[in-house]
Amino acid sequence: MLLRITKLFSMLALVLAVGACASATTKVSQPVAAPVKVETIQIVRAPDTVAVEQSVSEHFEKRLRQYLYEKGPFKEGDDVTVTYRFVQLDRGSRASRYFLGPFGGKGTMTIEAVFTDGNSNTLSTIEVGGEIAGGIFGGDFDEALSKAAGEVSDYAEEFFGAGETANVSR
Repeated sequence: MLLRITKLFSMLALVLAVGACASATTKVSQPVAAPVKVETIQIVRAPDTVAVEQSVSEHFEKRLRQYLYEKGPFKEGDDVTVTYRFVQLDRGSRASRYFLGPFGGKGTMTIEAVFTDGNSNTLSTIEVGGEIAGGIFGGDFDEALSKAAGEVSDYAEEFFGAGETANVSR
């Protein structure tokens, strides 16, 4: 009986240590009045309201470009502009995530994305929240950034994509 309990706790510890726990959610602050279908979109970074390491913003934008242009339906252009900025960022503690799994060291972020048309009229505003609460070797904050970029891309595809969407799992 003791051996079974020990094995159970060992397996639980392994699952907590290895399982990647990155997620992202979208809050629509200003919904789209009517979907606008376009073929091109451009990405602009606005000044952040919090301190953001260059590697963090570079990873987010790299993934956003990948999801919109390579895997998504858009080409680079200015039919719609998505202007993003970090409004909250706490990378958490990777060491705590490593030792405590989802019970400590959670990293979180909030990114505001404003979609505008060619005349600078606001079409929609969203806030994407991303977090990492565990994973192998404490989980990598880049996973949360990738999930957040996927949320922005999915929103753009749903309301602004003109053609077939790639519908790629992120």
